[in-house]
Amino acid sequence: MSHAARFVRTVLPEDPWQVVFLCGLVCLTVSPHLVWLSADRLSELALPLSRREEIFNKYWIFSIGVTYAMIFVVTAGYFACLWPGKNAARRVFLWTVLPTFSVLTVVLAAYCKFAAGPKSLLDNRLTRIPSQAWLAGQIKALGPAFHYGVAGFLLVAIFAIRLALRQAQLPISVVRNREISGQDSEAWKKAKRVIWLGQGAPILLALPFALLNVLVIGRLSDRTPGIFLGYYRWMAPLLMVSISIWILFQVIGKENADSVISMMRFPRLQGVALGLAIPVGLAALIFAGRYGYDRAAWARELVGIADPPLVSQYLKWPVLQCLTLFFAAFQEEFIFRGILQTHFVRRYGLWRGIFFVNLLWGASHFFSDPIYKFTDAEVVQALFYRLAICLALGFVLGWLTLKFESLWPAVLAHGLYNIALTTRVYIFTFDELARVAVCAALGFILFRYWPIDVADIGLQNGRNERFSAEPSI
Repeated sequence: MSHAARFVRTVLPEDPWQVVFLCGLVCLTVSPHLVWLSADRLSELALPLSRREEIFNKYWIFSIGVTYAMIFVVTAGYFACLWPGKNAARRVFLWTVLPTFSVLTVVLAAYCKFAAGPKSLLDNRLTRIPSQAWLAGQIKALGPAFHYGVAGFLLVAIFAIRLALRQAQLPISVVRNREISGQDSEAWKKAKRVIWLGQGAPILLALPFALLNVLVIGRLSDRTPGIFLGYYRWMAPLLMVSISIWILFQVIGKENADSVISMMRFPRLQGVALGLAIPVGLAALIFAGRYGYDRAAWARELVGIADPPLVSQYLKWPVLQCLTLFFAAFQEEFIFRGILQTHFVRRYGLWRGIFFVNLLWGASHFFSDPIYKFTDAEVVQALFYRLAICLALGFVLGWLTLKFESLWPAVLAHGLYNIALTTRVYIFTFDELARVAVCAALGFILFRYWPIDVADIGLQNGRNERFSAEPSI
């Protein structure tokens, strides 16, 4: 228990208020991808149906611009987190706090205007001030996007105030090994660009593809719909990943590029076999457990009353298009296990290094996870599950990469795991929890019985490490 407590302490920032800042950035990250105006809560307002529909349509168009404004705020916030400059408090205030406050104020003012509707001349008086109850009702009618925006604003603002009072600090710092404090300085500086692109500015990676995609769709969708459909299914994912990889090569520098290219070697046959067996075994284990439970329940209570459960009710064969999931798996492995994992393991040790990389990997999904229609509570649950599964599965993928000194076993396992998720037909209550538990158990077994030789990746003995506070990102 003492080892677990010590590990938890060493992965937390030296300044606890930095956790508040990071939580605020996470809230601002998910905010643009949620509903700005809830149709269900809008229906609770005492307005005619036609008026509610008009408000919803106008606000939906208005929220598009607000969404991109919030994305800019998040990008600037992570930039300030990585490169705080000489006056970190001013940078956080000007780049994140004030823009967020402006966006949220405009959102609330626009909605209040839409909800109030046209007024008569008799009602247009300066003495007419909205009551607190009326204003609270308008805020309640707004969706989770506004709520998380407010939460993120408050958390970042609190941190910025403490930063200005010199009661907090940037950049983020954790306990780090002194013996390797000067290693890979130039390569690390350029690797931080990858962290920012993957976590704070993923839209910059997708923007060139989006522009190219608009041109292609405009030319092919009407003239040759068959070719357009093939492009959309196969070429678009490959093209997007190719453009992203090319951009990354431009920013990571020669040392990082050479390191990643060296990890593109074909692995030993054992690595390929494990890359195939691990995701297939995980999916089979979870499927067999659920099928066996339902079969036993049927035999105990429903024999002669209902048909027995069938395998087809739980699993379906993947379609050929599922192969495109390997493109996204390759891009993520290229970034997190190819570029970042080497740096983090060298700077913070094996366990903490992999933990930090997996944490970044999980957080990078906040920008793209399908949480648009989630409620406030469901968003929290989805974020925790995303971090938990990426932490658990990431140790398995990290082990594959380090053990075989190649990205391909992890790419293969990652792609097949994604395919297994898309082929689920029946999702039971504890499906997510079971996957986290199985992946965590597998990661523990791999590192416990087939440990990584730290000498092969340039680390000192973890038992003799000396620690000091150093920037973590």
